[in-house]
Amino acid sequence: KDFAGFIDVLCLGDDVVGVQCTSDSNLAARITKITEHENLPVVRRAGIRILAHGWKKVGGRWRLREVDLS
Repeated sequence: KDFAGFIDVLCLGDDVVGVQCTSDSNLAARITKITEHENLPVVRRAGIRILAHGWKKVGGRWRLREVDLS
């Protein structure tokens, strides 16, 4: 179950960062899911940085596309 309905990984340290992980081809749909989610304002007020990670294999190596939704 996702934290707050859209966070797959919660990173705790000097900052708190919530990450949604998906394939690169599904990244746009996940961004829409996050930006329309009812819990987004609460997560932002809590000061949690929100990142969406889209992964794609290119030439045998994994490539990350990161979008900051904070």
